Amino acid sequence: MADLILVTRVERPAPGTRLWGPNNRLLTEAEITGLVSIYWPANEVAHAKAVSLCESGLWTGAWAWEKEDSRGLFQINVEAHADMGQYDPFDAQINCYWAHALWAAQGWGPWTCAHVLHIV
Repeated sequence: MADLILVTRVERPAPGTRLWGPNNRLLTEAEITGLVSIYWPANEVAHAKAVSLCESGLWTGAWAWEKEDSRGLFQINVEAHADMGQYDPFDAQINCYWAHALWAAQGWGPWTCAHVLHIV
């Protein structure tokens, strides 16, 4: 039996147009805690929550699309990480999954907010 994977492909908007990705909504404290607790060890959950809050304000459709193409809770840059962009980075769980993969490989260094928050 083959797996069925559904993907939403979204192209970068033209300047001055759409500012949010699809299905944009603000996550609750319980939702973000639950999501990051799935992926990060207990001693990193607070850091993951702080970085996602700083990067996206916990908006699932956060999109920094001028001069870069960073999407979702952890602002995954799909230009820098094309393999991650083939999935829907505006889906909160997918975004957390790829953010954790990036963190596992590189630590908190790739996130500007981790530096701003003095995590790194």
